[in-house]
Amino acid sequence: MIENVTQAIAVGEKYYGICKDTENFLCVSYGYGIGSAIVTNGRLYKGCRGFAGELGHIVMDKNGPRCDCGGYGCLEAISSRNAIAKCAKERVGRGERTSILELAGNIGGIEAKTVLDAAKAGDAVASSIVENAIEYLGIAIAGMITMLDLEVIVMSGGITHAGKFLTDRLERHVERHKMRYSGQDAKIVISKFGSDAAAIGAASLILNRWVECGGNPNAL
Repeated sequence: MIENVTQAIAVGEKYYGICKDTENFLCVSYGYGIGSAIVTNGRLYKGCRGFAGELGHIVMDKNGPRCDCGGYGCLEAISSRNAIAKCAKERVGRGERTSILELAGNIGGIEAKTVLDAAKAGDAVASSIVENAIEYLGIAIAGMITMLDLEVIVMSGGITHAGKFLTDRLERHVERHKMRYSGQDAKIVISKFGSDAAAIGAASLILNRWVECGGNPNAL
């Protein structure tokens, strides 16, 4: 079986994770890139060709930075781990005063984690980079909540190691930008599966197919 990684994660969350009792949720993979998967009425929504949920490639700024997909201003090009590191390198390269370079050792060693660590320590440049990235992600998620009236946003991926530093800011921006009455009780939570989320999701696909087939391995 072949499946998009974030859609596999969403299946794992639905059957064995945080969203076992949730019928309508969005799973966001927030790392080097940004992916998402939509579950409505308890079922994975794949769209007509299986490409539903490409949250990272919604255009947030038509004059924004070039994205790896070839477009400009995609959410992924503004808010992803890769985008955060790129922005920090640009600002350090312009000579802005920041502790980011000291933490990284050299400009080539700057990663998103370096920027997040500097932001947590109160560095102004790092804080502005992180806040901008999270705000745009919040705007995108708010749009999904407004459109789909979701119950839960479950976050997975490398940047979620930031924990409440991430979710507190994300909740603030989502609340500010979503329609007032949509997703009134929507919660933003971090997956408990950690780095195993994709593997658990992939295993869930096989297990559920096996159950649907009545436990007959020959029917898989």
